[in-house]
This record gives sequence, C-alpha cells and structure tokens, in this order.
Amino acid sequence: MSRSAKDQRAWEKSPVSDSGVLRRWEAVVLAAGASTRMGIHKALMAWEGQPLVAHQVKELLATRARRVVVVLGAQAQQIAAELQRHVRQPPAAPWGAEPRVEIVVNSKWREGKSSSIRSGVSALSAEATDLLLLTVDQPIRAEVLEGLMGAHETMGKPVTLPGAGGRKGHPIALSAGLREDLGSLQEEHQGLRALIRRLEQEGRMALYEMAAPCIFWNFNRPEDASCAHEPVRVRPVAFGRKFPLSGKSKSDWEVLE
Repeated sequence: MSRSAKDQRAWEKSPVSDSGVLRRWEAVVLAAGASTRMGIHKALMAWEGQPLVAHQVKELLATRARRVVVVLGAQAQQIAAELQRHVRQPPAAPWGAEPRVEIVVNSKWREGKSSSIRSGVSALSAEATDLLLLTVDQPIRAEVLEGLMGAHETMGKPVTLPGAGGRKGHPIALSAGLREDLGSLQEEHQGLRALIRRLEQEGRMALYEMAAPCIFWNFNRPEDASCAHEPVRVRPVAFGRKFPLSGKSKSDWEVLE
C-alpha cells in the first residue's frame, strides 16, 4: 500500500485513544504579542521557507487535533493574510463538518499572554476533552506533538509537559477540565506559570521524557533562531497517530473578532 493510502486510512479512523475513551483534541496557538525584541513579528519570521505561524499550524494539522485556534493581536490583519496564503484550510474530519482552523483576534493583547490564553480557550468547542497550548515562537514537529498527546492520555494527569533530564519543555498538553482555570488567568498573578506550579505541587502534572531538541527552542531574538536550524531527531512516537495535511480553498477560513 502506498504512503498516501496509508495516511488516508489513518485519517479516516475515529478519534478514539488506545484505552477506548473518545477524545477530542483541540489546539491554541498564541501569536498576539508585538515581538519588539525580535525586530519583526515572530509569526512572520521565515522558518523552513514559510512564515513561522504557518509552520506551527501545519504541524498541528498533521496530528489528530480536530481544531486549531490561532490567537492574533498586533499586526493581526497582516498575519492572518499570510497564514491564509500559506496554509490551505483542510477539510473537516469525516466525523464532523466544522472547519479545522479558526483565527481569533484578541483586542486586549497588550495586557499580556494571559489575555490571549483566555481568548483562545473561549474559542474552544464545548466537546473538547484535551488541549495543546503553544506559542508561535517555539517551533515544534507533528511527531513531537503526537508523542505528547499520547503520553497525556496515558499518564492521566491534568497537565503534561515534555522534558529531558528533569528539565521542562514545551508545548503543554492540558485536560479540558482546566478550562475554567485557564479562562481566569491574570498576568498580575503570574498567569499560566502559577497554574502549572500549583498543579505540580498538587501532584497533578506529568513530565514526559522526549529526545527532541525543539521542545526547548524559544525565539526571542534573531540569534535564537539562527542556532535552532539543526536536524530534529525524535525517538519513535510511543503513542498516538499522525494524520496527513490535506485541504481545500482558503475561503473556508473563519475569522472572529
């Protein structure tokens, strides 16, 4: 059987974990900040021949995630146009008729990351059971995402972080049961950092060891990106499936204010 045929058969499987529990994964990409230290908006910086925001969305679309919510703020119109130019809106999964990519504009982006998390979480569907939360300036791979998603389902904690040697990386996998906590984050109370710290202290956080350099990449200055163009080798995915990217017209995009 050809690779494309195998990919199509994988895509047609229902989103059920190995434990038999019906899971609905969704993702939030935070791309609302002004990127003042970078000199160019991080979402628009070139990465593997495309804007970084397009890379992030494509990698997410190659996983079992049912929806990807992209939160924009500064330069929202320009970033949305570039994203729609580089990423075709894929068709809805066979088990639903919804579009898979949604752009949300956070009018309060100047208040900090917590406001963007709140905007992204509010756009999640009521049926979401699990969430991937990532920022646009931390390039990731679909294989890493799938490994993290499978580990989150298997390890059974409300939050799962990738890591290596005890060091925590990104992105973050969370159970949708934390929706209320995420929707009330405030920068003045250390936002997401404080929530993760509390869950760790309560024994409700899992650390999944992964041999993937990209879980530690974080682009704040131009020199950060220049040292990250190394080959990415991840160990074979222990959990989950990888789905192919396919698509139709970008006219199916939905932009919410």
